[in-house]
Order: sequence, then C-alpha cells, then structure tokens
Amino acid sequence: MTRTIIQDYYLALKADPVLCVDTTAYGDLNGDCAADLFMITKLKNGSSIFEVYEAFGKELVKTKIPIPTFESDKYGAPLMQDMDRNGKLDIVIPGCSKISKSTNVCLESKII
Repeated sequence: MTRTIIQDYYLALKADPVLCVDTTAYGDLNGDCAADLFMITKLKNGSSIFEVYEAFGKELVKTKIPIPTFESDKYGAPLMQDMDRNGKLDIVIPGCSKISKSTNVCLESKII
C-alpha cells in the first residue's frame, strides 16, 4: 500500500515531541484544484497555532497565509466554506473563550 502525503506528515508529527495535531480540515484554498491542509497544532506548553500547507505535486509546503488568532480555551473543528460567496473557500474556526469550570460547557464563543 502506498502512503499518502498526509499519512507521511502525520508520521513525522508523531516523531516530533513538540507538536500534537489537535484538528484538521482540507480543501482547495488557492484555486489550483488540489486539496490544501489546515491544522490547529497544539504545542506542549498548551498554546495553539494555526498552520496551512499547500499541495504542490506530491509535497505539502507550509504557506504564509495570514490567519487571525484569538484567545480561546478550546478551538472547535475548523471547516472550509465559501462564507462570502466570492468563489473562494474561507476557513471558519469556532472557539470557546470562557468555559464553565463546574459543567465544562462553553459560556462565550467566537468564530473567526
């Protein structure tokens, strides 16, 4: 069985003790008809970073697409949807900025 680019990437991340992929989404972000990968990566210190990898042939290359961040105790699963109907996918990230300590329920949420 041939491994895919994403399987290779996950194997590399598992070998790196600093990173842990929290959640992913994929879609064509740059209009080249190839699936790009969006990841929320949790660092060992508990903070999260957003990363985008564009597909170029058989390789995934980290891009410089600016992604706004916001304070959040927990990020939900990102999704890609054309929110403004301009023909390009947008990355939608739900986040919870305040969680009840007694019930673990989100009390204040944000979407970017």
